[in-house]
Amino acid sequence: EAGVQFYSDLIDSLLEAGIEPWVTLYHWDFPAALESKFEAWVGEKDKVRKAFGAYARLCYERFGGRVKQWITLNEPWCSAVLGYNTGDHAPGRSDAGDTEPYLAGHNMLLAHAEAVRIYRQDFAESQGGQVGISLNADWRQPREKESQEDVNAARRAMDFSLGWFAEPVYSGDYPRCMREACGDRLPRFTEEESALLKGSSDFFG
Repeated sequence: EAGVQFYSDLIDSLLEAGIEPWVTLYHWDFPAALESKFEAWVGEKDKVRKAFGAYARLCYERFGGRVKQWITLNEPWCSAVLGYNTGDHAPGRSDAGDTEPYLAGHNMLLAHAEAVRIYRQDFAESQGGQVGISLNADWRQPREKESQEDVNAARRAMDFSLGWFAEPVYSGDYPRCMREACGDRLPRFTEEESALLKGSSDFFG
């Protein structure tokens, strides 16, 4: 409750100062207790999804009357790659760098979709807000625009960064080139999961 009160007071202070709060639900701060319990983002997908959904619901209930702009995840590419491939950031894992980033990213997307589903189903109408996701990417362009090989390389690089998360959020599945390159290392969405993901952002963040 102390943590809830801290953020409640912060939101009040922002509003008093004339600043509209944009709340990010996850920004590199997975609870250590859940990390120990089911390995955080690489844990069993249903456990991850339900835990994040319960957390999102609590935030909507406590803060949604004052917060109208929600971001589920901040830069999931960074969390997946730097946390589960290079190990440069929390949780510092790199032993399974060829598979865990894709599993972590997959679970993040499912958690995002669940948080959006809960908001749209139970809170959007009464609270009048919107919810989305914040993505990152380093822009790539062909070295020689006349070269089809360079064009394809630039497109592939964008698919493996921005497209990795944007394609599922807006189209319901990963980019084709990721499927072809990663094979079984890239998890698959069920039809229900794909339907929940498609269109699961009210803005491009």
